[in-house]
Amino acid sequence: MAGNQECKDTRHALHLCALKACGLDVEGDSIFTKLVNKPQYVCENCGDKSNKAENLCKPKKIQA
Repeated sequence: MAGNQECKDTRHALHLCALKACGLDVEGDSIFTKLVNKPQYVCENCGDKSNKAENLCKPKKIQA
């Protein structure tokens, strides 16, 4: 399992840290960009920001 080794979520492979660890955060990649272009959540572990909580290990809603 790549990324946060402590994450026990069965869908961890879809978390941003796992995608980045596999090199899937290539600049200009439209699929990755769609996950992060309008961030609503921040990961309390690594600080990554994502549009959806499901793409982070420990999501916290970003306060406006």
